[in-house]
Amino acid sequence: MISRTSIGAAIAHHLQLSQSVGKTAVDIVFETIEAALARGEDIRVKGFGTFAVRHLPAREGRNPHTGEKIAIAASVGVTFRPHKSLKAALNPAPVRKVGGDRWSPMPDGSWREGGQ
Repeated sequence: MISRTSIGAAIAHHLQLSQSVGKTAVDIVFETIEAALARGEDIRVKGFGTFAVRHLPAREGRNPHTGEKIAIAASVGVTFRPHKSLKAALNPAPVRKVGGDRWSPMPDGSWREGGQ
């Protein structure tokens, strides 16, 4: 797992600064994101994704232990939608098979035994 401290250390190492400066930079970024979300603004980071405020309405739930119905208050949450390039990095395209029968070429271009 990566923490704020390790992100700050990576920034400090990359920019050849002290770790305290790297930690301060990370803290400023997260404070800025938190303030924007608190104002109800979306955060869009090109090539990474979008953080959006989501209003959840009040609803009725159920206590899993007793089965009794309970009221769940309305709340505000945050959702994250990854950018297309981030999704592509996390889910590489599957290797496509060539052909489909025993007379088809192998993916490396060679023929199967018994083929042409």
